[in-house]
Amino acid sequence: MRLICFPYAGGSMAIFRGLAQLLPDIEVHTPELPGRGSRMNEAAHVSIEELAGRMIEELRPHFASPFALFGHSMGAALSFEIVSQLSLAERANLRHLFVSACPAPGFAANRRRSLQGLNDADFIEELRLLGGTPSEILENAELMALLLPMLRADFTAVENHRAKSDTVLDASVTALAGDRDERVTAEAVFGWRQATRGSFESHLLRGDHFFLKPQFSAIANIINLRLAA
Repeated sequence: MRLICFPYAGGSMAIFRGLAQLLPDIEVHTPELPGRGSRMNEAAHVSIEELAGRMIEELRPHFASPFALFGHSMGAALSFEIVSQLSLAERANLRHLFVSACPAPGFAANRRRSLQGLNDADFIEELRLLGGTPSEILENAELMALLLPMLRADFTAVENHRAKSDTVLDASVTALAGDRDERVTAEAVFGWRQATRGSFESHLLRGDHFFLKPQFSAIANIINLRLAA
């Protein structure tokens, strides 16, 4: 079984290393998105829909055999768009969709204010308040100069994305929410039940919006159980 993972806004493939180590019997594939890591020289996408189309073209060979998708926050929205755009034949190989810390279509996240249009100083301060970005990175002026274009593109894509609420999947879905997530309520995450005709289950895990790393062990157990089934 192949599990393809997508990160939150501003994240890279590196965030899933700890999860992959806990899933030795599953082939964990973590494609790098444009604008970060080894693809730093490429422009990041400002549209979830366009990024989904790009990733489908790059990952198409992986959809020819059984696979599952896991996405956290922006990564979950991207996973949903990928499934929505796949051909019927490719979609038939999807065994499970794991959506984490992401509101279901028709639900909205809680936002303090839009990050679009903010100057660099205010944008960085909003990132600090959101959490998820280490302070040593935010305080490194040279590094932030390199990362800001990608970060701005990611948050523009997230803020502008509106998943079609009338899109209903046939895939089995597992939704994960943090019990102290002030950005996305558990109700909004568990609304994914309405987005699929397949089986659905939900899990409330300890943590805020970035509960991903602290809960890798619990998440790995959930993934193992679902994909084994």
